[in-house]
Amino acid sequence: MIQRTSRAIRFLRNTARNSPWLVIAVALHVVLLASLALVKLTSKDPEESAQGPRVVVPRVPDLPLVLPTDPEVKRFAIPDHERVELVPMSNDYLPSTPADEKPDLHKEVGTPDTPAAEFELPGGSSTIGVGPGKAHRGKPGSPFGGPGTGWGDKPRAPGGGRNGGPTKPAQDSVLAGMRWLVRHQQPNGSWSPLGMNALCTPGFPCIPADENVSANYDEGLTGLALLVFLGAGQGHDSEVTITDTAMGKEYLLGDVMTRGLKWLVDRQHDDGSFSESGFLYNEALATMAVCEAYGLSRNRYWRDPARKAVDYLVRAQRRNPKDGTPWGWRYASAERIDAEHAAGKLDDAEFAHEISDADLSATCWAVMALKSARTAHFDVPEAALRGGLAFAQSVATDDGLAGYLTRDAAGQKVGGLGEQFAYHTGTMTALDMLTRTFVEHDLADRFLEPGAKQLVKDLPSVSKDKLSVDYYYWYYATLALNQFDGPDSPRKSGKYWTPWNEAMLSAVIALQDKSTERDVCSRGGWLVDDRWSYAGHAIYNTAINTLTLEVYYRYDNAFGAKAIDKLDTRGTDSKFIATPAAALDDK
Repeated sequence: MIQRTSRAIRFLRNTARNSPWLVIAVALHVVLLASLALVKLTSKDPEESAQGPRVVVPRVPDLPLVLPTDPEVKRFAIPDHERVELVPMSNDYLPSTPADEKPDLHKEVGTPDTPAAEFELPGGSSTIGVGPGKAHRGKPGSPFGGPGTGWGDKPRAPGGGRNGGPTKPAQDSVLAGMRWLVRHQQPNGSWSPLGMNALCTPGFPCIPADENVSANYDEGLTGLALLVFLGAGQGHDSEVTITDTAMGKEYLLGDVMTRGLKWLVDRQHDDGSFSESGFLYNEALATMAVCEAYGLSRNRYWRDPARKAVDYLVRAQRRNPKDGTPWGWRYASAERIDAEHAAGKLDDAEFAHEISDADLSATCWAVMALKSARTAHFDVPEAALRGGLAFAQSVATDDGLAGYLTRDAAGQKVGGLGEQFAYHTGTMTALDMLTRTFVEHDLADRFLEPGAKQLVKDLPSVSKDKLSVDYYYWYYATLALNQFDGPDSPRKSGKYWTPWNEAMLSAVIALQDKSTERDVCSRGGWLVDDRWSYAGHAIYNTAINTLTLEVYYRYDNAFGAKAIDKLDTRGTDSKFIATPAAALDDK
């Protein structure tokens, strides 16, 4: 026995010396056979397998929107009875990076001395250093997410800012603002000043701890924040990863957008409103966000909420005191006023005043929301837009000024909680200009040039006490002048846009927080308040200033707009139901 064993050992030794590859091949086959036997012995019937994380898909792929629920399980937005469970999901296949090779997320992509804006990342996803992944460009037939957004495109103006186009500092500032917004999004998907400081670095609150804040404006603030990302072509299915270099974290923009949008639509009431009070600013901003989310992705999940929201805005419109036709908008909806009158809470005289009471600020926001709806191919009644235009015309003067409520108040200060701040009379002028621009598309409108002259008399500036700051005025005047006299306008003069653009960039970028300390959450936000910041403070400030800096690609020039955005002579129907244009509707 010993002799036979010795001979076998010598045979194997000689074989290994003379034919090593044969031995290796035999060994590999032995290992493979043993592995297969082990699998067979340890496998169980599928019905007896332990229940682990499972991928869930719809029976009918009608709603392709994936809504994440927890880190391991992802579910489609469909009822439980329509779910079909498939094979257990495993993360074993995911590649891992050794700890000593993981990148420092506090550092910008690229070399230490080169701004992130100079880098075009893999796949052409971003020219402003957002991160790898696919930026949403819009589905076929979508008017949103096209070229010129600054995400994967070269700046439209030659030389990165000449002729009034986007600049590298502006793009870097937009990226920093987005980073601030993603790090201050609530776990439920909203943006809210109430409890926001719980997300801040201890000892470095972005809203002073003694500020009196509430959740009354959360729907509007969430809509405003979402519009920042939508304005850059990012929807719920964006695959772009944004790296927060202040806190050393990464965020998937698709997840940020999905949670924010779903928070809004989950709050929507049967009548189409989003907030308990029906406050017009909340409704207009939430409507804009949901309409643009649908317009960008053409995903049916957002279509019905957008349609209901547009219907609500149309029904909320006040009525012209002369003939009862559609007019402007105010804080509460016309439906609520009608209901209060019917219930005896308003007498006839009070009702007659309330039903025609409108203001230029609310009207402009509503018109902008309806413009987004029309751009997303919803059928918006002509009378609603013409009513907003008629109200804007009724409060304007020949010298380019406009009143908040009436023409008699043109040029007068509008009161508010921020009385310590300087009031800029051009605010109402900018609102009036933009309403006319987006509704009528008439470059020959006699109000526009006098209005532009009024605006450049009061260029953006930052006084030592910061009381000259007015983000609301700067936002609307920037939009109005870019449309009227910017590089994409048929005028192409730059007479008014150039000085405004230079002053705006200087003022807005200078006020942005540029903290360089690690793990301090204020970096990229606008913490200095203005006259209108009391509702949202740093959230409002950061969102509206980032939108101001997106002006170069936020909207196509209305004076060269396509036929779908132009007014026609269709009448209105009191039972109007918004529907997407049939030719572009999902099949």
